[in-house]
Amino acid sequence: MYGLPKAIQEAHSLPPLYTIELVCDNLKETPCSEITKVMVHELLHIPQTFSGGLRPHGPLVNNRRARVLARRIPEDVAESLCNSVEECCSGF
Repeated sequence: MYGLPKAIQEAHSLPPLYTIELVCDNLKETPCSEITKVMVHELLHIPQTFSGGLRPHGPLVNNRRARVLARRIPEDVAESLCNSVEECCSGF
């Protein structure tokens, strides 16, 4: 997960931007439930203020919380996410 530094945002009049890098080699044989948990974990790093910064690991960002939240995602939404990840990684 990468956040665009505030200085660059202000210099170019950009809103805060976030990027989640997919390492396809690590995801090829990964079950959908794990991909969903990883994506939730990465999204937890984004602060509520969308300031461009990132939250560190701690009470708000950890594997246990990501696992609990990932279980609350409807199955069809998780399946759609996994299909999108698979599509992005096809050919790599």
